[in-house]
Amino acid sequence: SSILVHWGLTFRRSQNDFQYLNPLPSIVPFPDNVKPSTLSALTNAAKHSNASEVSVALSTTDQVSHLTVEDNGRGFDPQEQTNAANDGHWGLLTMQDRARSVGGVVTVVSAPGLGTRIVSEVPLG
Repeated sequence: SSILVHWGLTFRRSQNDFQYLNPLPSIVPFPDNVKPSTLSALTNAAKHSNASEVSVALSTTDQVSHLTVEDNGRGFDPQEQTNAANDGHWGLLTMQDRARSVGGVVTVVSAPGLGTRIVSEVPLG
């Protein structure tokens, strides 16, 4: 069996906080090992990207889940992300570690001014 979910997300930003205007519905069958990375990617987009649009796409088969969270925000240089933990920013590193711990991978595609795409591929089971 397989599922495909695409969810366009909008949120309202205040100075130091955000509120999802159309949060992920609880009926969406996100696998247990995918939901934390989804929420981390959405939190990063809301806090750091200054995006006006964020999309979430999830597809699963019996063996693998493919998650893509993409925004049209300010982007960043992923090579500089290795220093993020030194500044107290653990989101992407935690997503990558979580995926690796179950045999998966997280890929980050971003550039200043061009938004960010985070792709997670995680085996199910």
